[in-house]
Amino acid sequence: MGQVFFSLSLGGTFFLLYGSYLRDDENLPVTAVQTAFGDMSAALLAGLAVLPAVFAMGVEPTSGPSLLFITLPGVFGAMPGGAFAGGLFFSAFFVAAFLSAVAGMEVLVDGAGHYFGWTRGRALVVLVSADFLLSIPSMSSSNYLMWNDRVWGSTMQPVGSALTLIALGWFVSRGRALAEVNRGSTIRVGRLWIFWIRWVIPLSILVILVYGWWAQIRGEP
Repeated sequence: MGQVFFSLSLGGTFFLLYGSYLRDDENLPVTAVQTAFGDMSAALLAGLAVLPAVFAMGVEPTSGPSLLFITLPGVFGAMPGGAFAGGLFFSAFFVAAFLSAVAGMEVLVDGAGHYFGWTRGRALVVLVSADFLLSIPSMSSSNYLMWNDRVWGSTMQPVGSALTLIALGWFVSRGRALAEVNRGSTIRVGRLWIFWIRWVIPLSILVILVYGWWAQIRGEP
């Protein structure tokens, strides 16, 4: 669930930035389905490419940062042409991470300009410097990185999404919410969607988070 919310940016501020560029007549239901399908396809292809190589090399599979920064370098180091394949893989990963960082930073830069009157140049210097300093502990310790990923990624992003859905489902009128989601849509979303975002998704998030953290407290993998 953490992967879903992180890769789709559902619990962060990226979707605010991307949403601000949408046309007023954008077909939101179709766009949402296309985005989710594309993300799922990319994740499946990545899994089919990475995990067979891990098992073929006899390396213990892990998840999260350990898989990326510890297991995979060992796999690339043991395979023929691994230096080239590893360089290509981590170059592509860097591009993906950099573009995500640009989107996240743009939200902060725009906010600094709007609320504090900063120029874009000043906002970039201050925020990028602060971001670099805050990232030093994560660069120094994989355990610290994994803990932060668990707290801010796998936990707080779903919590943020749940709070957003609760606000939309319970504090915005059903007519207004349906009018917004159906604006420009060729596939009409009905009242079942309101029930879904009011009850099903928030409760599902709560159950999964409680189960996941209970397993962490008990020391289960």
